[in-house]
Amino acid sequence: MNNSDRWPLMIDPQMQANIWIKTMEVKNQVKFIKPTMDPKLISRTLENTIPFGYPVILEDAGENFDPLLEPLMSK
Repeated sequence: MNNSDRWPLMIDPQMQANIWIKTMEVKNQVKFIKPTMDPKLISRTLENTIPFGYPVILEDAGENFDPLLEPLMSK
């Protein structure tokens, strides 16, 4: 994860990667996004975290993503 050219996408049904990220990163830098959140709050969270390289965890995601997330997911 530390030596990759792009950010990792972890599909984590057993929550092992989620726990690992929480222990490896500073607690206040990890941000969580849920599909039920307000789209404005999701976009604000992404704008404030991704440019600085802070981890973002998309919790309880289904198979389809909001169109707001499509550019990020396509990379």
